[in-house]
Amino acid sequence: MPPGHQPKPKSRPCPGIATVAPAGSWIIYRPSDNKKVVHVREVDARRPGTVVRIRIFDIETSRLLQEDTP
Repeated sequence: MPPGHQPKPKSRPCPGIATVAPAGSWIIYRPSDNKKVVHVREVDARRPGTVVRIRIFDIETSRLLQEDTP
């Protein structure tokens, strides 16, 4: 959705969030054991709750460190 038309984000616990994630959304979190990276799970554009790609980025440089499929 364009800026200004997006729903207010809801903070939720990480376990189980993928099953309720809307189609086309990203699930972003920082693991508690490594604060230097951020994990981004991409939900399929047509299938809510279906993670199609997982990317791990370095926070300081924004560099992609790893890309996986679930």
